[in-house]
Amino acid sequence: MKELRGEQGGMKKEGDVAAALKLFLDKKYGRLWHVVLVRGSFWMNYSHEKDASLQFRDGPYSILVWKTSDQ
Repeated sequence: MKELRGEQGGMKKEGDVAAALKLFLDKKYGRLWHVVLVRGSFWMNYSHEKDASLQFRDGPYSILVWKTSDQ
């Protein structure tokens, strides 16, 4: 996350962090990843491929990523 946030050269915009994380996931694990970066509370209901969903916190942000099928 430090590289995605740009801590070496200043904070990136939240949208840039989400886009960079999506690009990384698409390249490493195949396409159709979705990334949401949220500050504060959230409620969510979604579908995803088996074993392809992750939620974690980084500072004030909650990061949600999941992959959907291309079929």
